[in-house]
Amino acid sequence: MNEIQKGTLTRKEVNDAILAHQNMAVSVARGFKRSSPDMDISDLEGVALSLLCEAMNSYRSSGLTVGKYALNKIKFGLRDFAKKERLLRGRYGVELFDIHEAEAEDLDEKIDIKRFLESLDEEHRDILIESCKGKSTREIAEEISKSHATVSRRIKSAIASYSDA
Repeated sequence: MNEIQKGTLTRKEVNDAILAHQNMAVSVARGFKRSSPDMDISDLEGVALSLLCEAMNSYRSSGLTVGKYALNKIKFGLRDFAKKERLLRGRYGVELFDIHEAEAEDLDEKIDIKRFLESLDEEHRDILIESCKGKSTREIAEEISKSHATVSRRIKSAIASYSDA
């Protein structure tokens, strides 16, 4: 596929670009795994492919080819994912994918998490949920018109309030 240089992508171009770059996304995830052996490869590949789709849908002419734009989005997104994953694992012994994919025997834990989320004010809850979905603090900050530092503090205070509960 020829690299697209300018503008936004049509729906067909997005689909074609995702297909053309999916091997690159998986390769980046595998490379990230080599430098981060504590991360699960299937989680990394899933996050990388999700970031690829996000990159293709958000691509705007920025002086970068669509491939380089996606590569940067994936690299930085994997770094953010690993950081959040390690934070949750270190503090609570739980991983992001465990929260999203809890089985029926984890019903009590799911209920506790739901009650915790309900106990947060709307801003803290929304920020924490978006963070758990894999969005970077910068992306969240841009969406809610707050500073990166404010979003980071909200995430930390929400997580700290969970440990106090």
